[in-house]
Amino acid sequence: MICGEGDYVKKPSYKIVPHFLGFNIPTVSKWIPIFGIWGAAAGIGALFLIEGVPRTRQDILSKIPIIGEHWIREIPASDNPF
Repeated sequence: MICGEGDYVKKPSYKIVPHFLGFNIPTVSKWIPIFGIWGAAAGIGALFLIEGVPRTRQDILSKIPIIGEHWIREIPASDNPF
């Protein structure tokens, strides 16, 4: 079979993928679940590292629905200076 002049490809056809700062949609969509898991783990780890701070226990950790009672600390009347 003899190729005609219209059958010959003179150069490869390139497709430009839209991107923002070098990140394109297919790449970002692959990394979103991974970053979400690592971010959630880092947030939970940070909460447990600062659980000794009374404000953290009172405002954040004691309001967790099922296990929040673990962080509620009642001060006995004998230990209260006021």
